[in-house]
Amino acid sequence: KQLNLGIQSSGVTIEKLTLEIESLQYDIDKIQNEIFLKKDALSRLIRRLQETDQETFVMRFLRNKTLSANLAEATGYSAINNKISQGISELKLLQEEFSGKLGQKTTKKSSVEKEKKIFQAKKTIVLDKEQERKQLLAQTKNQEKIYQQQISELEKQQLKIAEEIEEIEAKLRAQTDPSSLPSAIHGVLGMPVAGGRV
Repeated sequence: KQLNLGIQSSGVTIEKLTLEIESLQYDIDKIQNEIFLKKDALSRLIRRLQETDQETFVMRFLRNKTLSANLAEATGYSAINNKISQGISELKLLQEEFSGKLGQKTTKKSSVEKEKKIFQAKKTIVLDKEQERKQLLAQTKNQEKIYQQQISELEKQQLKIAEEIEEIEAKLRAQTDPSSLPSAIHGVLGMPVAGGRV
């Protein structure tokens, strides 16, 4: 009974771990998607920055008509650099989270495998015990049949002996004449010592 409870417990643990693995896989897929989007956004920002880096400072200064336009453009480049730095930091954090989730998933998978082995071992033990119990029951039934047969044979022998005794007694009664037996008299044996006490 306790092994059956252990089997049920292992089954529940396996189901729980499987659900946790599915949840981790969902998180991993989500993080992978975020990493892809971040990399895509970073690559676009870097391309844009590279395009502007190909122009010389003089070319940019001459292209813009006013000084404020040049300052706005320089501020824009600074903002792009800041966004790239922030994106790289976020990407690193996502990579770390991704690695952590993968590690958790691997651990859970190995736990599931261990629990499955335990589950299988418990099932094997229960099946072995059940088989052993059936064999013992069959063996006991066979022994009971043998004992019943022996008892039956002994009873037959007792009846046969009782019949033989009855036969011999009947023969003796038939052969013995009751008149030839001495008659019973009172006081046939006397006291061995005169005046003795009994």
